[in-house]
Amino acid sequence: MVRPPSFRFALPSPATEPAYRAFVDRLPYCSPDIERFAPDVAGRAFVDVWLRPGGDGAAVEARLAELYAAIARGAFRVPTEVWVDRRDRAAPPSRPVLDDLIARRWLVPFDAGRVALQGPALALYDYFDEQFEAIAAEFGAARAAFPTLISIETLERAEYLQSFPHHITLAPPLRGDSAAIDAFRRSVAGGGSRLASAAEPDHVLSPTVCIHCYEAVRGRRLAPGELVCATAIGNCFRHERDRLDCAARLWDFHMREIIFIGDRDRVARARADSVDRVTRWLDELGMRYWIETATDPFFIDRFAPQAYFQLANKTKFELLVDDPGGDRPLALGSFNVHHDFFGSAFGLSLAGGEPADTGCTAFGVERFVYAFATQHGLDPARWPEPVCAFVASRNLSCL
Repeated sequence: MVRPPSFRFALPSPATEPAYRAFVDRLPYCSPDIERFAPDVAGRAFVDVWLRPGGDGAAVEARLAELYAAIARGAFRVPTEVWVDRRDRAAPPSRPVLDDLIARRWLVPFDAGRVALQGPALALYDYFDEQFEAIAAEFGAARAAFPTLISIETLERAEYLQSFPHHITLAPPLRGDSAAIDAFRRSVAGGGSRLASAAEPDHVLSPTVCIHCYEAVRGRRLAPGELVCATAIGNCFRHERDRLDCAARLWDFHMREIIFIGDRDRVARARADSVDRVTRWLDELGMRYWIETATDPFFIDRFAPQAYFQLANKTKFELLVDDPGGDRPLALGSFNVHHDFFGSAFGLSLAGGEPADTGCTAFGVERFVYAFATQHGLDPARWPEPVCAFVASRNLSCL
């Protein structure tokens, strides 16, 4: 028998789509008493909530009311704007493919948020990243490889831990003394604590790529008219609690970024050029998508002012597709300008000494694979010719 929800939380005022999306994204962080929830995708008027045994329904409802008030308070006085719209492209309808990907062993799920790709899915991964790197090469981007770990000091310099603490995965090593190491070994063998012997962490698993780049060139003064361009792909880790899955929301995923450092006009022009280049490529692939102004997933107390700033100044564009297996659009990538925030934080300056502007274009590689499969199906012979030819050149065997 299906268990009915513990309660229905009715929103105190009508919600715009961006505000409702932001509310649903942050709902899992409201209380450990929440077991799961179901959004009202069509009407955006309520959320059904299931509590864990013994959960305090009144306290959870009060926390949800506080959350919605914090999000609704001025955050979306500036509406989102669609900059590119290809949703009317004639193509077969998108369909859920996750079960088929798993059945064919193209995707191997380990647990929520962690997967392996192989066979044609891995070939698609290679194809997309090769295309991203080719776009970066058009900007003359220097290639870099950054570590998976990033220091807490670096993230603090970027104010990342203040804005996105809910995404962080700490990476504490064991304390260095033999007693602590032996205690850890015995505790784990007996099913005990895994943290009692851990040292205070000074690194986390990296949640982004571009901050590594700013740290790598920290203190640089650019030549007159110089635009620094770099590209890197890296493992990124963002923990989204109960929203993790094996398709669209991974804990451990790969992000390719193209990073720009220069004066405001050059960085803005680089972003515009990257939007143009990406849209021409996606049009050649016959993809249905749109690009609109957006906000980052700031934590609750920073959300309203930061979201307002981003929408008002159009600092973030998101590349979106419909997700037939989900309850909301799926972001495949973003085109961002940061003004002089990171330039000031990392001592990056223009020839005259003023802080440099930065920007980045970012692609979630696994999400591109998933979105392409939902739109073009799982028969490689029916994929667009450039993709079909690339995939045919790869070893498609699976474990």
